[in-house]
Amino acid sequence: MRVRTLYFARLKELTGRESEELEVPDGSLCIDVVRELVRVHGSRMSAYVLDDNGNLRKSFALAINGRKVGLDEPVSDGDTVVIIPPISGG
Repeated sequence: MRVRTLYFARLKELTGRESEELEVPDGSLCIDVVRELVRVHGSRMSAYVLDDNGNLRKSFALAINGRKVGLDEPVSDGDTVVIIPPISGG
């Protein structure tokens, strides 16, 4: 199935794009989409989004179609998945 991903802030810099479509197996979860992004974009992406145990860093959030979700949320064909990077500022 195909899912669309949107990128903001540092993720946009790492991927060199604002969005892309990814092919993931039927039955995939949000964490599977994250792992596919790491596979496609390599070690810099991995170092930024994953901790030493290969899990999504706690400072990130996930959303599907504008709704905040957990790592184990199933994705469906045509969904838009966003990895929300940490926000800082004042």
